[in-house]
Amino acid sequence: MNARTLAPTAIALATTVLVAAPALAATLSGTVKDKQTGRPVANARVTVVGPDRRAEVKADGSFSLDGLKPGTYPVKVEAPGYLPLVIGKVSFSDARPVQLNASLKVGTLSAPTQVVSGDRPARLAQTETSRRSFTAEEVRKVAGARNDPILAVTNTAGVNAGGFSGAPVVRGGGPNDNRYYLDNIQIGNPFHFGGLVSVFNANTISKVDLYTGALPARFGNVKSAVIDVESRAPKTDALHGVLDANLLYAEGLVEGPVVPGLSFSLSGRRSYMDFLVAKLVPSFTVFPRFSDYQAKVSQQTPGDGRLDFLAIGSSDALALVLPDGTIGRGVGSISQDDGYRSTGATWRQPIGDGASNRLTINYQEPFQNVKVGTFLDISSNQFQWTIADDVVAQLNDAHQLRTGVRYDTINYLERRLQPKLPPGTNPSTIRPEDIDSLPKLSTDTTGNQKVYGAYVEDAWKVAQPLTLNLGLRYDRLQSTGEDKVGPRLGATWRMDEDTTWRLGYGQQFQFPEVSQLLPGVGNPKLTAPFSRDYVVGLDRQLTDNLLGKFELYHRDLLFLVTNDPFSNFSNEGSGYSNGAEATLELAETAGWSGSLALTYSRTFRQNPRVGHIPYDYDQPLIANLNMVAPKAWDWSPSLRLRYSSGRPYTPVTGRIQKPDGTWAPVNGTNNSARYPDGLTWSARVERPAGMFGREGLFYFEVTQQREALAIDYGKDYANYANPTYNYGIPAIPYIGYQLRF
Repeated sequence: MNARTLAPTAIALATTVLVAAPALAATLSGTVKDKQTGRPVANARVTVVGPDRRAEVKADGSFSLDGLKPGTYPVKVEAPGYLPLVIGKVSFSDARPVQLNASLKVGTLSAPTQVVSGDRPARLAQTETSRRSFTAEEVRKVAGARNDPILAVTNTAGVNAGGFSGAPVVRGGGPNDNRYYLDNIQIGNPFHFGGLVSVFNANTISKVDLYTGALPARFGNVKSAVIDVESRAPKTDALHGVLDANLLYAEGLVEGPVVPGLSFSLSGRRSYMDFLVAKLVPSFTVFPRFSDYQAKVSQQTPGDGRLDFLAIGSSDALALVLPDGTIGRGVGSISQDDGYRSTGATWRQPIGDGASNRLTINYQEPFQNVKVGTFLDISSNQFQWTIADDVVAQLNDAHQLRTGVRYDTINYLERRLQPKLPPGTNPSTIRPEDIDSLPKLSTDTTGNQKVYGAYVEDAWKVAQPLTLNLGLRYDRLQSTGEDKVGPRLGATWRMDEDTTWRLGYGQQFQFPEVSQLLPGVGNPKLTAPFSRDYVVGLDRQLTDNLLGKFELYHRDLLFLVTNDPFSNFSNEGSGYSNGAEATLELAETAGWSGSLALTYSRTFRQNPRVGHIPYDYDQPLIANLNMVAPKAWDWSPSLRLRYSSGRPYTPVTGRIQKPDGTWAPVNGTNNSARYPDGLTWSARVERPAGMFGREGLFYFEVTQQREALAIDYGKDYANYANPTYNYGIPAIPYIGYQLRF
């Protein structure tokens, strides 16, 4: 089947599925509230056991589930910090909707519910400092996030993303200092083109947890932040799907049961700006494109266990086609392809009263290929195997133990292919047409890295208002024989029903990349950089619908890897970051909800070659305002405002003329100047718009960004005293339609 016939066939098939899919049946809706205070429990989950349908409770305490098959099933209501509630028999029919208003009591999580759900233990979650959680519904409503779970977390206090990049920069760390997980599987590069959009499909996620400091002991080989994404189980009642198309890309999702106890989901996405640009502007030769996929197969196992198979992958491509020889030595085009492929399995299984085990096996392969015409071809690949095992056990009313081990082995291969020039040949004398006839020289650079990790942490309820989290983590890098041990400590004191104090301390180590340790191109004597976090926080329920959060932190950064003219890399870098973060969160009130996040921080770096300077991502003041407004004429609006101090840069303070007549810049002190402050606003509106009797959604977003990205000093640096700032694209429209069946 060729491309011309494939598209109409696919449209016809999708239409047939939409029309033929069974109509929605029974519905379940209601509220979940705190039994003592009557306040909404916004982080609760309602599960209809049997069909295994779940609903996340919204900020106002409400939830809704549709498409349920008629029948009688148990319904389970859970939330961190509350006793689970199980209603043994609830009858569903297509004749009337079922209303359920649940009230939860504060308490510890009972063993049976804990091991079946696979959720994080409630008591451990209460002691985790600097953690923020987002549901899929919250992600969708964030204006400017383009329905992306990672872009949504950049609205959080302590998190920043410079320019148009979505890669988070957290509490003085860099973009490469974070770790990303999907269902306990580490995702090496979760972004397209460095941060334009992440690879995570918002239609498949259950929630996103962001840890910004004093990390729990279960997270290793990371020194800044962790973004932990949990995907939901595929639907089991019938075949469902999502079709979504917007100006940037199109995506689809299909999920449903295979046989009783076995279900699947499959999603994919591809950008099409390269198609549009090629048609509209044939002479334009830069065609960026990206694609990704995500697949999950979920199998129930005996004893209330579950086995999940997960595959995820992405690909980015960028090419610049030039007339042969335009930039010298036969370069007719420049292209870059990068991405990764990952496959893994996770088995969750109860192992007795109050205990459960999670086994994870994963293989992933990040890759990058850069071509410069016929002159240079560089391919880089990593081949990584991971096995991890985690156990959670409720020992008694006072202790909940979590322990685990992890093993990673990484093989690195870089292959460089270029023409082999005759001895004594001046490369500048080689004509472009002669390059293809030259023999090729292939050079391989290889390396291996093995990392062992183990941890233990105990959530100890010392007294009714006081809980301690005592953790210890051990990591070993086999190639260098380096052993690292870091304490992870936390405390939570519930002073009264409206006030909670939190303390956190942690040492987090992150081993150098494989390429940085290779002889010749790296330094095998590098040691692991690490961070040391101190955090104190206060949560205060100001009113029934308004929650205030405040945190102070200090982070030391030691043995940072820096470029070294003698050994390629060295551990001569250090740094620190101080900050204060304040957040107000408004639960839904008369249709209004939102948050205000303020961060004031300073971040510095130091090494013998540059001295003590502001860090590249040092932006002292960042303010984020997010608001969701009441519906008006079926339109649901949301707004985001973001102010940020300008990033530092090294200015050009003069120029000198070289003997050949060209001009060279004279640079000032490193990072001694700043870009202008940035201001960004984003607006989003969405409206129900069904088709074929199915649920649909029309949405429109626009982002107006006033943030300098580069500096223009003019020809020959003549305007070094009065440079101009380049701001990039001033407005980004984002319009699309989503159809569910």
